[in-house]
Amino acid sequence: MKKKIIALVISAAVIASLVGLTVMTKNKNKYQQVKTTTVSRGDIDVYLSTTAAIKSQSTKEYYGPQAKVKKVKVEVGDKVTKGDVLATFESQDLETPVEQARIQYNNALLQKQELVEQNNKVKSNISDLNSKIDKINSQIKQIDNNINKLKQLKNPASATQIEQLNGQKSTLTSQKATLVQQKDSLSTVSDVKFQEADNAIKLNKLSLDTAKKNLASGIKNIIANRSGVVTQINIVEGGISTSQQAAIVVQNLDNLKAVLSVSRYDAAKVRLHQKAVISNSDENYSGRVSYIAPTAETSKSINADDATLEVDVKVTDKKPDLKVGFQADVDILLNKAENVIKIPVECVKTDKTGKSVVYVVENKKAVEREVKVGVKSDTDAEVQGIKVGEKVILNPTDLIKNGTFVK
Repeated sequence: MKKKIIALVISAAVIASLVGLTVMTKNKNKYQQVKTTTVSRGDIDVYLSTTAAIKSQSTKEYYGPQAKVKKVKVEVGDKVTKGDVLATFESQDLETPVEQARIQYNNALLQKQELVEQNNKVKSNISDLNSKIDKINSQIKQIDNNINKLKQLKNPASATQIEQLNGQKSTLTSQKATLVQQKDSLSTVSDVKFQEADNAIKLNKLSLDTAKKNLASGIKNIIANRSGVVTQINIVEGGISTSQQAAIVVQNLDNLKAVLSVSRYDAAKVRLHQKAVISNSDENYSGRVSYIAPTAETSKSINADDATLEVDVKVTDKKPDLKVGFQADVDILLNKAENVIKIPVECVKTDKTGKSVVYVVENKKAVEREVKVGVKSDTDAEVQGIKVGEKVILNPTDLIKNGTFVK
């Protein structure tokens, strides 16, 4: 009897242990491991971060006469002031450059006229071919009508006539195919060709005007009309200067700008006078948006999304350690929220309807809280609907629901 009682006690203890272990396992499994952050109050800065080319805000290109260069008085890197003589030219008959420029300009006009005549001739040929094709189509249509009429007569003698008509139709169809092939081989002059011809006319007209101006003024020297640093010299002593390329370029290297390109998605966010930070290695410089191009430029890619808008950021710090031609990082301040309740953006879950929620930890449970999102940067979001000091879950997974136990 005692042995039975002992056995029953042992069995009851084992069962109780198993039940307790099961309960503990269930309690352990119902908790989801999460990471949390504390709701805080502070500022949120929204930046557009990109790269830009450093350029001078003031660049002056000096052109000389189409004449022999006598003396180049400066070197690249030299500082010049207003009134300095940069280069001198041999005294010679300046009428020759005018005549050369006039011939080049007239040639450009003739090339444009040749394109116009070629285009008109092609259009005329296409029009003639279309008329012939239309005439053949009418003849084929008439033959088809005659064949249908003969078929309705059901006269055995009509078979010969129908055969003859089909032969005529076959001949006309072959002639039409030849005409269509001839038409397809013709193409009018493209708009690009006309634009190139117009550009050539403008360029040669500029050269002619410059040569005439030099003749009228008798230019013998290039004289600086502003201070700066010589950054390019495209003439050599003993060589001939050309009006199609600047002889000497002078830039102000103390007044710089960062020139960048923005996509159509970012262009709508950029405004004049927005603050910016230009970074070069470990140095940061202040700037402001000073120019936004009125139109976008499209690259040669066939993708329309490659169109970009030029934006200039003026460097407002004096004598920045930036080099013209180098790239620099630029952060434009697009928006700013001060002294707001904020949390990391990864705390917010937004569904297809636009409803945004966060999960606040209360008594070891995830409590779903709908929030209104305000200003948002790449890292932080302004929210309404939670309080400073509350704990919210970072990157809540689909396993986190309202009432889920968390630790």
